[in-house]
Amino acid sequence: MRSRQPLELRAATPAVIAAAFALLMIFAAPAGAQLTLSPDRIVIHCVNSHCTPGTTTLTNAGKSQVAIYSISFEGEGARDFSETNNCGSTLPAGASCSISISVAFGSGNSTGELTIDASAPNSPQKALIRVIGNSGS
Repeated sequence: MRSRQPLELRAATPAVIAAAFALLMIFAAPAGAQLTLSPDRIVIHCVNSHCTPGTTTLTNAGKSQVAIYSISFEGEGARDFSETNNCGSTLPAGASCSISISVAFGSGNSTGELTIDASAPNSPQKALIRVIGNSGS
């Protein structure tokens, strides 16, 4: 019959404590940033040379702030669009900001996509853009 060895306890090293703490912070941390873009389909109406800008709202419904890296346009008509916003470089938890999209005169019935690249897990956020009417082409 084998004899049992006594259990030996050793103090944890600082590296082991730091690793355990890091794991605890990862799994016990509150939910991060959660972005939504509403509406996610933007229609810009044009009559003759007047186009009404489209707007959308970016909301951080999470529990931590998010860094906004870029707001850009993609797709076939990307060069036809421009935007103004009040988002800044970070969006605090629970906050929203507005993005206004304009179309260049003479672009016709353009389509494109607004893309917001940010530090949130569900980034990038995208909205489809469609211009309806005569914008001077």
